[in-house]
Amino acid sequence: MTLLIPLVNLERLTEATRYDTTSPALRGKLDLLVKRSADRLGMKIGLANFVMGATTHAIASHGADTGMIEAGIPAEWSFCSRVVLTGCDYTVTDATADPSWQDTPAVTVIGARSYAGVPLVAPNGQVVGAHCVVDSKRREFDAAELAHLRESAKEIMRVMQDYRSTTEG
Repeated sequence: MTLLIPLVNLERLTEATRYDTTSPALRGKLDLLVKRSADRLGMKIGLANFVMGATTHAIASHGADTGMIEAGIPAEWSFCSRVVLTGCDYTVTDATADPSWQDTPAVTVIGARSYAGVPLVAPNGQVVGAHCVVDSKRREFDAAELAHLRESAKEIMRVMQDYRSTTEG
């Protein structure tokens, strides 16, 4: 799976760097929001990820050993890259049976099997990342669950506005 070239969008990357994603206060607020989504959908893991060119970074998490994700995993391993590339919701019912994903470390190392993600859209319209839920079990997602994720993604971006620099740089 080759994703890197389309993910290198200077306007999108510049927008993503305007947020203070290292703030402990922001992280605490976002962690609660992704936990709520994971709990509501009955999933093990909830995340908010920024896709920064060649890597995906967790800016909020629940239920995951996120050390590797926070440090940055290759975009090719990340379901969220597809969300950023298309700007659309993306679901995977069973990654172990999906030729696009079955041999990736997201599946073989991390153990992801089902995924639902929606765009995190900045005020300038750039998709800077994804809000998602992940589990190690096969899972289908319905329209109401995706609607919940979309509303949560909007709430995540509203919270993040308090941690956004308006300085052009």
